[in-house]
Amino acid sequence: MNDPDLTADAALEADDSPVAVLQGLEEDRRTILTEKEYREMRQSVLDELCRGPRCRPSTVATFLVVGLLLFVLLVIGLALWIDRQVPDLMLPGVTAAALVAWAYLLRGYVKAVRQNAALSINRRLAELEELRARQLITREEYDRIYAAIHMSRVAHRTGGTSSQ
Repeated sequence: MNDPDLTADAALEADDSPVAVLQGLEEDRRTILTEKEYREMRQSVLDELCRGPRCRPSTVATFLVVGLLLFVLLVIGLALWIDRQVPDLMLPGVTAAALVAWAYLLRGYVKAVRQNAALSINRRLAELEELRARQLITREEYDRIYAAIHMSRVAHRTGGTSSQ
């Protein structure tokens, strides 16, 4: 198993792997998480392994709302400074710095999703096998995810999309 996809950046991705996430969820089950939260988070991890990572609409919406609010604060700060209602550029300066940080975080999020989406199908299958070996998924879940990964391989080769 000397596949470069499986060894590249393995140390960086160890904490984000489905195995690490599901093990963490198991540890937090019934102590920090309710059973409903546990099941929802677990299903989210399995769905991501099944279909590959995507930008979550709620995360994108949060980024957009925060960015819009920061931009409005920047405009208000500049307008107040131009009208000489405030003597310094503290509000626009701090808001501009926050916008730079916001843009950096947004760029990092999109970049991470794209990198994870570029993972090979072999990598996703290896993660699935590790989940099965550690008995973190049921046989039915394994079969469903295995089939979905292979269907995505066929869809990718033919240029179509899977209808799952």
